[in-house]
Amino acid sequence: MAEVVLRDVEKRFGKIQALRGITLEVRDGEFLVLLGPTGAREDDHASNRQWPGGTRSW
Repeated sequence: MAEVVLRDVEKRFGKIQALRGITLEVRDGEFLVLLGPTGAREDDHASNRQWPGGTRSW
């Protein structure tokens, strides 16, 4: 069984608190996609990751 759990996540940018108390659970068999603004270079992060079995498809 595989799952990802984030609890009570907080993120600050200087004095500005962008996130507080965020909880995320991705259960076994679920699929999650994180999207950012155009130009955020999400493709760099995905292309540099080592994928199981060495294959990936978009």
